[in-house]
Amino acid sequence: MDDDVNDDEEKQRRKRSVDFEEEGVKEEKSSRDDDCAAQPETNNKRAKIGFEEEEEDKEEDKEKDNKKFTIPERDSKLRERFNAKLVAKATTTTSTLNIRGRGHAFKKQREEEDEINDEKLDEIEPRDKKLTPLEAQVRDFKRKYPSVLLLFEVGYKFHFYGKDARKAAETLNVFAYPGKTWLQASGPVHRLAVYVRRLVNAGHKVGVVRQTETAALKAEGSTKGSVFTRELVALYTKATMDAGVSIAAEPAHTNNESDEAQKAVDIIENKTDREGEGDEDLQGVVITNNHRKSSTTTSNITADEQQHRLSNYLLCISEEKKSERGNKDEIALVAIETSVGNIYYSHFEDDSSRSRLESALLKISPCEILFAGGGGGEEESSSSKETKRLVSALFPDARVEQSTSSVSSLSKAEIDEYFGSNNSEKVAGLPRLLIATLAAAREYLVPFKLENVLKLSKAIKPLDDFQSEMILSPNAIRQLEIFRNSDDGSFTGSLLWLIDHAKSKAGSRELSRWVSRPLRDRAEIENRLSAIETLRSVNSAPTSVLALEKLEKILRTAPDVERVVARAHHLNATPAEFVAAMQFFLSFGAACVEMQHSALLNQNDEKSPLNELLSACADEATLRACTKALNALDLTVANSRAGNLGCSRDAYVGLFLRENEDNQKQFPEMFRAHDNLEKSKATMDALLPDLAAQIPGIIKGAKLSYTSVGGASGAEYLIEVGDKLKPPNDWIKVSANKSKKVIRYHPPIVLENMKSLDANSERLALACEDAWKSFLKEFSRVSYGECRQAAKAAAKIDALNALAILSMNDGYCRPEFFKEEEENEDGTARIEIVEGRHPTLDAKMVDKFVPNSASLGGAQSSGESRNDSTRRRRRAMILTGPNMGGKSCFARQVALIAILAHIGSFVPAKSCRLSVLDGIYTRAGAADNLALGQSTFFQEMSETSAILKSCTKKSLVVLDELGRGTSTTDGIALATATLRMLVEKVQCATVFVTHFSNLAKQFKESNADEVFCCFPSHMKTNDEKDSKRIAFLYTLEEGVAHRSFGLNVASMAGIPEKVLEVAEVKSLAFEEKSSRKSAGSDEVVGDKMIRDALLLESSNIAQIKETQRALRFFAPVK
Repeated sequence: MDDDVNDDEEKQRRKRSVDFEEEGVKEEKSSRDDDCAAQPETNNKRAKIGFEEEEEDKEEDKEKDNKKFTIPERDSKLRERFNAKLVAKATTTTSTLNIRGRGHAFKKQREEEDEINDEKLDEIEPRDKKLTPLEAQVRDFKRKYPSVLLLFEVGYKFHFYGKDARKAAETLNVFAYPGKTWLQASGPVHRLAVYVRRLVNAGHKVGVVRQTETAALKAEGSTKGSVFTRELVALYTKATMDAGVSIAAEPAHTNNESDEAQKAVDIIENKTDREGEGDEDLQGVVITNNHRKSSTTTSNITADEQQHRLSNYLLCISEEKKSERGNKDEIALVAIETSVGNIYYSHFEDDSSRSRLESALLKISPCEILFAGGGGGEEESSSSKETKRLVSALFPDARVEQSTSSVSSLSKAEIDEYFGSNNSEKVAGLPRLLIATLAAAREYLVPFKLENVLKLSKAIKPLDDFQSEMILSPNAIRQLEIFRNSDDGSFTGSLLWLIDHAKSKAGSRELSRWVSRPLRDRAEIENRLSAIETLRSVNSAPTSVLALEKLEKILRTAPDVERVVARAHHLNATPAEFVAAMQFFLSFGAACVEMQHSALLNQNDEKSPLNELLSACADEATLRACTKALNALDLTVANSRAGNLGCSRDAYVGLFLRENEDNQKQFPEMFRAHDNLEKSKATMDALLPDLAAQIPGIIKGAKLSYTSVGGASGAEYLIEVGDKLKPPNDWIKVSANKSKKVIRYHPPIVLENMKSLDANSERLALACEDAWKSFLKEFSRVSYGECRQAAKAAAKIDALNALAILSMNDGYCRPEFFKEEEENEDGTARIEIVEGRHPTLDAKMVDKFVPNSASLGGAQSSGESRNDSTRRRRRAMILTGPNMGGKSCFARQVALIAILAHIGSFVPAKSCRLSVLDGIYTRAGAADNLALGQSTFFQEMSETSAILKSCTKKSLVVLDELGRGTSTTDGIALATATLRMLVEKVQCATVFVTHFSNLAKQFKESNADEVFCCFPSHMKTNDEKDSKRIAFLYTLEEGVAHRSFGLNVASMAGIPEKVLEVAEVKSLAFEEKSSRKSAGSDEVVGDKMIRDALLLESSNIAQIKETQRALRFFAPVK
């Protein structure tokens, strides 16, 4: 029975609850349930009363709503006009296409109204509003820096205003809201590093405006009633962020565990720039023998991100039109890596194809580009537009800015002032346009406070040194996949990816420079090869490998010392990274000494290249300077304080040791400020006995002490008093703790003394910051050169060790360069490669790659019999044969092996002997250039023209299927004429890939002493389903392929069978027709036809001019 009664009560309770909710009763559910169970009659009365009151509230709310939603006259007219437009659109025949429902139309109206409001909120100088002092400050900064996205420090947050707030909201996913005057957005100070990096990576120029005076100092000064003084303390772009004021301190040392933790944090915060320093080799090329392997670590940092962060070049471009020289333009380039201190310049003339400019751009890979001449506004020249189109096509993500510099020349005094005594003589001898470009670059760096990078000794160097470095054409850099693969444009799969086993970022940068600038100096190449040979032996010797592993470990865990040294020169290094760099020099120098004492290196000459590098790292002057710097600092404080833009102002307090005599002489003001602060603290402590005496009822002899409260509203120097005691009435209550039964107060005398203490604390913080800047300036003046040389030497050791690790792969050999007596008498180049392999494909395929040999310019056997004693020199190889047979792979393989040999690396071959080449030129693939408005065939001819103008008898030229972009007859004619010029006139080493078998047969007959024909072998398969399918063997055989087997590739690609059957019939018909034509003539498109056309003076002028325009190498017709 009790259960039934309870069920009935529960049902009635639920019913009443529903009734109450429907009637609008606002009482709490729990209270209503208790009342219903205990006093049902009372609840009924409350329900009635609540119902009556709620009815009255509803009537009042309706009246308010009617008043609230009354449409003003202006808004009513807008609404009527909008409805009229809506009805007009709805009655049209295309209404279903133009209007996606009534909601879309209202949304469009709201967007139009928002645009009007947004324009007002974006105006930095509103005409109808009076600005507050802070808003006036913001307006003044935006006037001075109109193109900079500014973050203003206001209290404990950074604020964006106007258009900057809108950009920040789009990039940072923060909320932008309409303020009193402008649109605003904000974020906490501790997120400053994240915000700045994201905005810079989005392509913005970002400035940080901070308060330069604190509340404590302002309260003591004469301006305590005015707004806080603010200054632009930091400016960042893609090219200057790593050299500028630090926004986030890097850890002093890194290890794998800290890297993984940092990566996890980066993923959570959705960062695009991770700060890990201890990344292992990303490429993970397998070493097949039992020596130490290059490890592969699972990392969230991709190889492309890793490579992108190695260098951040600012490229300044100037150009002038040279009308008297045809279509040639004078171009000047200045590339500056502010975070490392590297400066390269180049000055040349270039035609409309911009081939030389493209080559320079690919070597530099800038992240920021400054146009300093030839452009801007209506007077922008056509050449400048071509340059900008090329830049945007090659580097779409680079930040681009137009320089406002009007400097056209510099006086001798200005050169001395801008570039220092070390570089003034070199700069004064440069062309006028190049000096103006350097001046524009310096003017751009002045607001960043990085202009002193141009004063660094031996920092300004030419980009291309043609006397000691090989020329790589832009096509060679791109088509040979030097820095990026051609599949998806990523770093993985490139030649640099293959060789980059460096343990440090500086080592990776050095390898990148070596690959882009192969050597022509035989002695320098041999020096690198000897160093690699020594390191290779050390890797194989158990007694010496421990010293090398110690070097690798130090390199792996060290910071980017090149950048730290440069940042110290800019006075922007943090204490933590500076201490880490100094400790690196000391530990790495000691490891180099240990390495020099190993058994293998003791056998070498003390002046060997490797010993010289080890000695440079262990230089006594450098080690003394590092030791002196560390002795002046408290290392515990340095590693525990951030010292970056977003940290507290006392980051440098306690950094300098007082017992150091040099510190006392150099920073007396800092120590005086420290003494004043200690006096203020002592005064505060002396107040405690008197304060205890003011508390009635306190235990006699009890000692008071100060306490602090943390949190956002924290307070210091509080007096805790038991809640039973009553201190004087003028004591200010701050907080209470019920569990401890205490109340915290601020006595008036404590507050008065705290003002002086806070002011002294701020003065000490400013004095310590000034002392740190002074310390870095003195260190840079005295020891920058030694530390920079040691950092460069460490980078070279790392790069050499990376090549030594590569050399330990199976099948790699040391290349040999022909001596002078072994070179050809006519000065032509020789290349002899036995069982060579494509470097990157060989690494990916692992023992599946089929090797092939190549011989160019050397003595060859006259016939197929190897016992024939007759010898001839063949400068060119003509490759014919089936599609997908490996022709293009072999051609690129020869060029890549030559590049590896010239950077001083071992090569993937059984043996390799070659001459020192002056350049490598390639033309392969079929692609247009939309950036310059060039068709596929025009691009092909332009590239061929550039090769014919530049190559010499000491060059290697690779041409892949030249002439396929036009008709067969024109293609054969152009290909034949080009190859004949390379073979007979230029006499360079040439690898020529073609499907024109008649061309190959013709050269085999007419130039048998200079041309060698071969094709990749193949065999027919026993596939019953596809009788036409063949299998590629990928080995080269002498001779000319009788067909290209294009139908086989079409079948492999999945072309329908019916299409293939028709194509086979047509192919046979064409072959039969071609054979009938060739039966009556020995030359289908032969030399006689081309030579007669070239020698003809009157009857075929149009054909000769057309050939001149396409190839650009024949002499003008008289």
